[in-house]
Amino acid sequence: WFGIGVLHDGKGDDEYHGVAWSQGTGAHFCVGALIDEGGNDQHLVEGTSRLSLAMAHDFTVGLLVNLGGDDLYQVDASGLGESLNRSVAMLIDVGGDDTNSTKEIARPGLARNDERFRSRGGVTTYYADTTSIGLFLDVGGRDTYWGDLANDSHWLDPADSPNWEDRNFSVGVDRPDGRVDFTPRPVRPPSLPDPR
Repeated sequence: WFGIGVLHDGKGDDEYHGVAWSQGTGAHFCVGALIDEGGNDQHLVEGTSRLSLAMAHDFTVGLLVNLGGDDLYQVDASGLGESLNRSVAMLIDVGGDDTNSTKEIARPGLARNDERFRSRGGVTTYYADTTSIGLFLDVGGRDTYWGDLANDSHWLDPADSPNWEDRNFSVGVDRPDGRVDFTPRPVRPPSLPDPR
């Protein structure tokens, strides 16, 4: 609740182990981030295997960025860039031949919908007035997925999904090459009208 948690790792072959709410994840108006800048890393979620690996719940930002290396992402249920209840979840992997493994997740980069998002009655209008994003982005390498998901492809919600109307966006992208630029850019203040 209302916190910020950041784990930054510069390089090396790392093993991350968690059970729930781990590895770039958060719940309830907070930020959870894991940034790993290199190495062949293993992101393992064990036990109940839920709510981890760039999972964001309840107006939260969940971010997992992994740069370089042949990485393994393994979670049974909930995660891999999954947004729940008006959050922003992003799993970004740049480079390497990665393996993504799950037993229950439909696809990485998922924004779960809830009919309450349409409600404008009572005190819950903040659900209707906000947007959800579940993003999974993998650039480079030959990556392995499950089911019908494939390397060098992309996936979105079906055209008839209520997600579109509810500003609830699920995005999964795997590209053979490209550039992800995290360089900060100066922000130009808006021009003010001439007071005369």
